Amino acid sequence: MSDGESTEKRLAKETARVGVNVGLLLVARMAGLAMSLVQIGIIFRALSLAGQGEYQAAFNFASLFTVFATLGIQRLLVRDIARDHRVAWSYVWTALSVVGVLSCLCMAAIYFAKRDSDAEMVALWAGTYVVVTWALQRPFEALLIARERMGLVALLNVITGATKLLSVWLFLPRTVPSAESIVPPVYVHQVVAAANVVGLLLFVITAMLVGRVERPRIRLDAAIGQIRECLPFALAMLCSWVYFKSDMELLHHFRGNTDAGVYAPVQKLMEPLLMVAGLWGTAIFPALCRLSHTDTEAFQHIKATSVRLALLVACPMAVGLGLLAQPIILLLTGGDAGLLESTRVMQIVALILPLFYLNGIGQEFLYAAHRNSFVVWSYLLAAVVSVGLNLWAIPHHGVIGLAWVAVVANGVVSIMFCIGMRDELDFGGLALLLLRTAVACAVMGLVAWYGARVNVLFGVTVGAFCYMIVQLVLGTLNAQERSMARLARDGLLELIDLLI
Repeated sequence: MSDGESTEKRLAKETARVGVNVGLLLVARMAGLAMSLVQIGIIFRALSLAGQGEYQAAFNFASLFTVFATLGIQRLLVRDIARDHRVAWSYVWTALSVVGVLSCLCMAAIYFAKRDSDAEMVALWAGTYVVVTWALQRPFEALLIARERMGLVALLNVITGATKLLSVWLFLPRTVPSAESIVPPVYVHQVVAAANVVGLLLFVITAMLVGRVERPRIRLDAAIGQIRECLPFALAMLCSWVYFKSDMELLHHFRGNTDAGVYAPVQKLMEPLLMVAGLWGTAIFPALCRLSHTDTEAFQHIKATSVRLALLVACPMAVGLGLLAQPIILLLTGGDAGLLESTRVMQIVALILPLFYLNGIGQEFLYAAHRNSFVVWSYLLAAVVSVGLNLWAIPHHGVIGLAWVAVVANGVVSIMFCIGMRDELDFGGLALLLLRTAVACAVMGLVAWYGARVNVLFGVTVGAFCYMIVQLVLGTLNAQERSMARLARDGLLELIDLLI
């Protein structure tokens, strides 16, 4: 075998390793998405339109505190543990003490912010699982990710999702209310919080079994050091959460529960779809930490391939979501008074998907290149654009204005990240990929539109199949990507055989 062939095979294997990890997390996310859709449907059918707004507003308000509860400490743990497994448990126990204190402070802030208001208890229970259990889980999840045990992470996420669905199924009514909420929103948050505790315990036990648990060792100087190193990650997270989450708070403030209820099903559906981009970054980041100092060629190869594949996944999702927005909203809400406007919002917000996926990949590589400040400034600019435009758009144009501002804010980040990676991305190749993808999406959209008249799931399935066939005919994947796909397929099949 020649050196060129050996190098190509090595690059394909390294990328396939990431591909398998992405595949495992993606399968888990798709299973989680399916369960989440059923869960959301049950929750929204048990609440009135105003109740949906109150439920989602409390969730979004609590979510704003997650950045302060963790300071992005998971990324720091993954980076350092991936490079040296010996530091794993000293880092985990120290990080657990940090996030424990920070999450308690966040809960106190939520209490004082909502004290003496009607939403006080709703926000506190939302914070219990959005902030506290989520923050406490992060150090243990980071240990598993750093060791690239994505199969275990995927399995635990599926079990947690199934536990939440089962809890909602058992403890909430499954009928559409005629006027007022059948159950108060606070009760819904209590049910989901209890299920999330089960997920936290599963991650703790699994990390202890995989990582050969050591006795707790917590040093104040190490905790302070972790906080100091996390500050750039925390600033980037804060800015991204502001442009990603503050819109619901502003909508609720200016337009009330009804408009918030119109936006709630759209946002709840988009969140798991957007999180797939985060899963991609989760799978890539440990590999980057291994390769950034040892194999520059593999590092660059993963960058180019990841951007291309992210766009190949996100573009058809955006088109399909826009075309099938009405039946999807109908399925989620049961056809309430906000159906038409929620459909219009969904069609606009679907445009975010390709931008968000590009941003998710770009963020990881900019971090790996030690360009933390560039990421922070990009998200800061997007946050200023989002809040500034929403302060004008929401009072004048309501939820439709909010949707267009979300597209603009994500576009700002995409432009900044493309500028940051302009010397490393093949923009000509990406333009050709987008052209071929547009053709494939057009065929897919036509097939899915007519297929959805029979059944929404049938339309999505045949549309996705047609998309893949057209891309194969057009030859969109290059030789290395086809080799990577075959290796990733073989790796997944071997894992399935092992599990069976």
